[in-house]
Amino acid sequence: MGSTRWLLLSSIAICVASVRAMSNAEKSLLRDEAKEMFFHAYNSYLNNAYPADELKPLSCSGRVRGVDASRGDVDDAMGNFAMTLIDSLDTLVVLGAIQEFSEAVKRVRFEVRLDSDVVVSVFETNIRVLGGLLSAHYFAATLKAQHEPLLSWYDNELLGMAKEIADRLLPAFETGTGIPYPRVNLRYGMVSSLLSTTSTCTACAGTMLLEFATLSRLTGDFTYEEKARKAMDAIWQRRSPHLLVGTTIDVHTGEWREQDSGVGAGIDSYYEYCLKAYVLLGDAEYLDRFNRHYEAVMNYGRRGNTLLDVHMYNPNNVAQSFVDSLGAFWPGLQVLAGEVPAAADLFSHMEHVVKRHKFMPEAYSVDGDGYWWHHFLRPEFAESAYFLHQATGSERYLEIGKTLLKNIQQHARVKCGFAAFSDVRTLAHDDRMDSFVLAETFKYLFLLFANKKDIPVELDDYVFTTEAHLLPLVVARNRSSVVNAHSVDYEIDGRCAAVHLKTENPVEVYSTLMTGELKQDMSSPRQALHATYNQCIHRQASTPIKLRLKPEELNAENPEHLQMLHDMGISIDLQGDGRVQFSHNSNNAKTPADSQEGIQFMQALIQLHDKIKSEQAEFVRVNILEPDNLKQVLIAGGARFGPNLTKDPPFMVTGPLKHSLPVNACSSLETDMTGRIALVQRGSCMFVEKVLHAEAAGAAGVIIYDTQKRGEGQQLISMTGNGSFVAIPSAFIWMEQASPLVDALTSGLVVVGKLETAAATEKDAVEQKPEETEEQLEQVPGDSPDDSTMNGAGSAVDNEPQENNSMYIQTENESGFDRDSGRTHSGNQGGNANP
Repeated sequence: MGSTRWLLLSSIAICVASVRAMSNAEKSLLRDEAKEMFFHAYNSYLNNAYPADELKPLSCSGRVRGVDASRGDVDDAMGNFAMTLIDSLDTLVVLGAIQEFSEAVKRVRFEVRLDSDVVVSVFETNIRVLGGLLSAHYFAATLKAQHEPLLSWYDNELLGMAKEIADRLLPAFETGTGIPYPRVNLRYGMVSSLLSTTSTCTACAGTMLLEFATLSRLTGDFTYEEKARKAMDAIWQRRSPHLLVGTTIDVHTGEWREQDSGVGAGIDSYYEYCLKAYVLLGDAEYLDRFNRHYEAVMNYGRRGNTLLDVHMYNPNNVAQSFVDSLGAFWPGLQVLAGEVPAAADLFSHMEHVVKRHKFMPEAYSVDGDGYWWHHFLRPEFAESAYFLHQATGSERYLEIGKTLLKNIQQHARVKCGFAAFSDVRTLAHDDRMDSFVLAETFKYLFLLFANKKDIPVELDDYVFTTEAHLLPLVVARNRSSVVNAHSVDYEIDGRCAAVHLKTENPVEVYSTLMTGELKQDMSSPRQALHATYNQCIHRQASTPIKLRLKPEELNAENPEHLQMLHDMGISIDLQGDGRVQFSHNSNNAKTPADSQEGIQFMQALIQLHDKIKSEQAEFVRVNILEPDNLKQVLIAGGARFGPNLTKDPPFMVTGPLKHSLPVNACSSLETDMTGRIALVQRGSCMFVEKVLHAEAAGAAGVIIYDTQKRGEGQQLISMTGNGSFVAIPSAFIWMEQASPLVDALTSGLVVVGKLETAAATEKDAVEQKPEETEEQLEQVPGDSPDDSTMNGAGSAVDNEPQENNSMYIQTENESGFDRDSGRTHSGNQGGNANP
């Protein structure tokens, strides 16, 4: 038969679903719905919980430190300083609620104290309270300078409070390494009971610089920035030879306590602040750190289209087999780094998990099953959807954002706000609404559906902190509030983030902000960065390159083809379930020109993918027969290779059904399949490969069944591949649908199958249109056969083969046909394709 050839199209680095264009009217409705949801939560907090730190949405009361039962470390975020109110301030501005913002700033100014005798997390207090105060101060000062009467009274009070809370955190930085203690007492500093805890997480120590540097630039006191820089330096200096960092570290000795390395809890925002410190401060050293960390993370942690924790000193060893939901921020960070294809690839797996469970479990396995089933309405998935939509304009991210918004509205909304889930399987509520729901989740959902004119803030002038607070670039780029376009120096080093905005003096204070006398042109720094980034992306995306290898020509067994892909920075990973993933990483390309060709190849792959998806989907029927009547009907997905069962003239094949050996048919079959229809498990290799092995063993057809239960809402799949040379037909069914066939085999029955052609009925096409790739995008299920095969009571009728694509299965035993095999012919059993 010669060299086996197939087109690998099941999962690609940018997987673009064929979705309808969302109208402006619908986007506006979703934008307004996100805004209404925010205010339902915000007003519930004010009316039922303020001045407590958090709202208990089921109890309709506030959660207060020292009064409510302790929940352990999670309570360290609370300091009796109206945390939810402070965390929500800049969201009010983004939503255009200036009246409410003014009132909230007055509440904070006159009613909130920062000196409670309570132990708080240094990390959480920094990102939620200090970050919230700094962002709100900038907006209040800006509005006052713009002669907004509602803020005419403002006199930098929030900046003073920001300095106060930072001063209360500073004692934690007095350590042997400069890495801060994890906790501090707001009133008394580092009390003796706190000194014995010397282990802190990497993110806890490495997520201070944006807030502390902004405070330094606003006040002229560079103590804060110096402390934060020293902490980040200490972490960087202790990176492993593989350029990875661990999860926890000793603040005095600098020894790694936990050496697992990933992008989830404990490390996540350290990497984020390496890149964003460069964006905010223009310090190329942080960009270099991020680039080196990023390459290591992607090289060692990537398993298909997921990232797993590995051992920082032995990164070929996986440290944990589950995915941390906090890592859902990573695709958004990849967008900022210019790694858009890789971001979309990673996001696609997260998207599958959300569609499968409605909400992302706190941790989940590589195959998408929950590991820790609780969910706190975290923002990271919405954050990445927002940034991916900004980068690509793809409707896909609007649709998944809509799904998430509607799920929150339907399942999390309660009388007093929105409740977290103790278990996403049962959707049982937890009496908890974290402040980040208002600071981040609803902010990103609003921004996802908002047009530029809907947002009173020029977002290109700001960087988002890890808590989604907006810090203005003009504040941190000192010397002048304007960086001229000609001062931008950049080069393409594999990522578009390699953009260096120069300043002559990076430590001059913005005294104009202290007095509220703001410069009129505050957009130049970000505009320069934005223009350069767009130029880089545009050049990557639009420069015409003649491809040496087109996707439809790819032969996966041709070493020359694989070498071409390798030179272009494209890797191919075979997933355990048979899906194949294409990933492009510019850093892995042989030359910049090869990298550009790799981007063009990925785009061509997407176009081919979309072309296939635009064609009519194929599906067949699997009909289980007894000698004189039709016993059961199953709907199956067809294949886009081999004989086309939907075209004339009709193609028919018949023969007894037999399990392949090996069961996945990923190598030459050990049994003679002559004249039989092979029953094959999905996974470990590609569909075309399975069918070719069965064909080589003499099979007349193939039924491939999944090894896992169908997720809620998942459709059948239509198998793809370049297999015009395949001579036998094949079909795909879910594990539940395959059970009658497997039961027949295990009970000693021999099954006869028949494949037949003809166009499917219109009702079938509507009810069970399969997806066209192996990636299972979830839609509304519907597997029932049309009425032509059912009598009025729903039982199967004895008839001739119908005019539709079907595979007829007949059961028999040694003594002849068995009419009493234990399966009923009445009710929903007969003909039900949705077991």
